[in-house]
Amino acid sequence: ILEKPTPAISSFDFDALSHKLYSNLTEPQKVVYDAGARFTYLCSGRRFGKTYLAVTRLINWAIESNGGLFYYVTATYRMAKQIAWVQLKEMVPFEVFASKNESELSVTLTNGSTIYLKGAEDPDKLRGVSLSGVVIDEAAYVREEAWTMVLRPALSDKQGPAWFITTPAGLNWFAEAWDAAEEDDQSACFSYTTVDGGQVTPEEVAAAKRTLDARTYSQEYEASFV
Repeated sequence: ILEKPTPAISSFDFDALSHKLYSNLTEPQKVVYDAGARFTYLCSGRRFGKTYLAVTRLINWAIESNGGLFYYVTATYRMAKQIAWVQLKEMVPFEVFASKNESELSVTLTNGSTIYLKGAEDPDKLRGVSLSGVVIDEAAYVREEAWTMVLRPALSDKQGPAWFITTPAGLNWFAEAWDAAEEDDQSACFSYTTVDGGQVTPEEVAAAKRTLDARTYSQEYEASFV
């Protein structure tokens, strides 16, 4: 029988965790994190560190809002588990877990806030909750109705924030949402190339460019809608 951690932790501990996670962000990631918009759109090249940024934002939302409910959503359950589950468990110290559910991909902190990792292959399975905040990772690959019909209404009663983080996938619904967000005073849009992220050398990106077709390179490394 696994024992749960004692549900008692000082605000200082939470503050220290929040500061540590933030300090580990790169400078471009901090620019996005600090924007303060209700709806934040990040379109970046590969290996920018999108998922680390997304999980940092989710954990700190959970720290800031006692008893809140937060979703990390990506295209499929399998992607959510592969992309973010291990990272989430590594980034949250054992001492602040009240409980953890491997099958549901959820963690509850000792302040009562819960983070769920979800796949959007069946948007209707995301219904029925009131969300305090949501991050949609690889948003360009998530079904449009998961956002418009389910997740957006779930944020309404608490007026929760939403982050959209992705590499482009052509001129699909996310490209249209990006264009609309640029004219919305509640939204902030950020675009970074792989080199801007600072985690892949220019030499490696140049080598990739020599082996890829122009469209793939432009989309995957320059974050272009093509």
